[in-house]
Amino acid sequence: MLKMFITGIDMRREAWEPMFADRRADEIVLSVLALSSDAPDEVHDELTPEMREAIVAQLPTTLQMIADYWLNPGQGFPRREPVRSAKVDHVVALADA
Repeated sequence: MLKMFITGIDMRREAWEPMFADRRADEIVLSVLALSSDAPDEVHDELTPEMREAIVAQLPTTLQMIADYWLNPGQGFPRREPVRSAKVDHVVALADA
C-alpha cells in the first residue's frame, strides 16, 4: 500500500508540489514516507519501533488530512494535525535534512 502511495506521488510530482511547499503538509507527508524502504538511511537508523508504531497509528488521520487537502486545494492544508510524539517529529526533521 505504501509503495502505491509513493508511486502515485512520483507519477504526478508536479501536482504534489503545492503540498510539499506547505511546511505543515510536507512534515505530515514525510512522516508517512519515513515508513518506506526508500527513505534515506538516516531516517531508518533513527526510526525506532515506537516511532514507527506512532506513525502507523496516525495513518488514518494523516490520510484523511491529505484527502481533505485535495478536495479543497485552494484552502491550503487542513489546520487539524494528527497528534505526534516528539520522536516522530525527530524523524520528520531527519527526513528534511
